[in-house]
Amino acid sequence: MRRNDWLSAVDQHAIALMSTGMSTFAKRAANIGPARLCTHRDVEPSETYPGRVVPERST
Repeated sequence: MRRNDWLSAVDQHAIALMSTGMSTFAKRAANIGPARLCTHRDVEPSETYPGRVVPERST
């Protein structure tokens, strides 16, 4: 029983590490994509509406 508990604890720790690693990786990938799109969007409205501040859009 004790060895089984130790294995389950290690498995849980490994799963937690993998899940956190995947979540951070997904966040990085999600942040890289919209970041480039946002910079591209910010450039276009400034040319379309000169002298006007365009608020950032979440969509």
